[in-house]
Amino acid sequence: MRLAQVLVAWQHDGELTAYKGFRRMLWASVMTVAADGQTRAWRYWSPVGREPLAYRRDEDYVEAFLEHYERAVESCLRSCRPISAQLSGGRDSGSVVALAAPLLARQGRSLTAYTSVPCLPPDGAGGLWFGNEWDQAQATATMAGTNVQHLPIDASEYGVIQGIESSVDYHEGPGHGSINSYWIDAILKTTAENGSGSLLSGGMGNATVSWEGNGYALLALLKGQPATALRLFLHAEPNLWLSVRRQIVRPLLKPPLYALRRLRAAPSSNYREYSALNLNLAAELDLDNRMRSAGWDASFQYSPLKDWHPIFFAPMNSIGSGMGAESSAKYALGFLDPTANLALAEFLLRVPDDQFRRRGQSSWLYRRAFQGRLPAPVVSGDRKGLQASDAGNRILRELPAFRDCLQSLDALPEAREILDMPLLHRCLEDLEVKVDRQSTERAGAILLRGLGVGLFLRRLVQS
Repeated sequence: MRLAQVLVAWQHDGELTAYKGFRRMLWASVMTVAADGQTRAWRYWSPVGREPLAYRRDEDYVEAFLEHYERAVESCLRSCRPISAQLSGGRDSGSVVALAAPLLARQGRSLTAYTSVPCLPPDGAGGLWFGNEWDQAQATATMAGTNVQHLPIDASEYGVIQGIESSVDYHEGPGHGSINSYWIDAILKTTAENGSGSLLSGGMGNATVSWEGNGYALLALLKGQPATALRLFLHAEPNLWLSVRRQIVRPLLKPPLYALRRLRAAPSSNYREYSALNLNLAAELDLDNRMRSAGWDASFQYSPLKDWHPIFFAPMNSIGSGMGAESSAKYALGFLDPTANLALAEFLLRVPDDQFRRRGQSSWLYRRAFQGRLPAPVVSGDRKGLQASDAGNRILRELPAFRDCLQSLDALPEAREILDMPLLHRCLEDLEVKVDRQSTERAGAILLRGLGVGLFLRRLVQS
């Protein structure tokens, strides 16, 4: 079941592992082992059940946010060895560097920031997406302080298959983001070789520091927060017409439309667009009904009348908090994410939703806090960086190895049982015809994630 969940990007049971009889220890949990071998595990923290804050001024939220965030970053800098950071062209890692660099400068210390850049032409970047994040990351590093050494990592010597095999190795199983394995491993190795003791990340930032907000007055009303609902209706949108349309009409119409769509189409009709899972196995596992019973929409259509903020922190729904530590342990590195700091998360879970959306702008709290601390394009977040943007061309560079890998899985009954092998072959053939954003995205979601499962199975059979 765990392998099926990986293939359909459904992290429903965080305790599941790829090994029968073994369970993963959930984050925000503790376990005791008695002398007789009996174990007991329980959760010590939950993201729900907190009263919203009620500060008098909007500026008070910004000041409190920065105080919590700076403390979170500062707690990650207590090391006698050099500190490094992952730095993309985006908001979260950028904000970590923007706060860490001045704190280190006061101690007479420097910060080394690593940015993944393509070594081959990016695939399908353009418009709201850019394939090389260096320029925007460089602007962040320059603005953060003169004590920031900014270095590009093109991972030119790393293979895509090599990266997946490394990921399977240090996670003891396949993962969701196989497409990113090669550049992550390259940054970790370079960080260790350069003598750093820890690597800063902003991996949890989407749910914390740059949280966009639910942004719906009706949802706030359903949560028993009439004052927040009124402020959202009056101030969340640029004008009254948009307020009526977005705050009232849209949240009322979307849930029944989504429900009707789910009734008319089985979940498999959605996940087959991005999954290498063998549909015969999906039927055997009764996966569609399991998804439906759990309220999971495989098309990722989210109801506006559901509070998604605490769900990001639900221990059962995520194993992401441990992935960085598992990866960095291979290189004896500390992997520290101040955006996942508990005190910071608890504060942000209490911030009323009208502080995250104002005048049509999402992430409003972040925008105010980092205006003047980060370059304007980073703060606005209008353009997004494509992770592993040259993956399509990298796969073609390794075409013989990919063909050999698929052929070896064709001969493996365990792989054929779980994977739609003809679909994996078609994804590779599509790249041979044309490398663009669509063919690369399908390769990442179907081919590479499927190879992660297949290489894991091959390792088990051969061991």
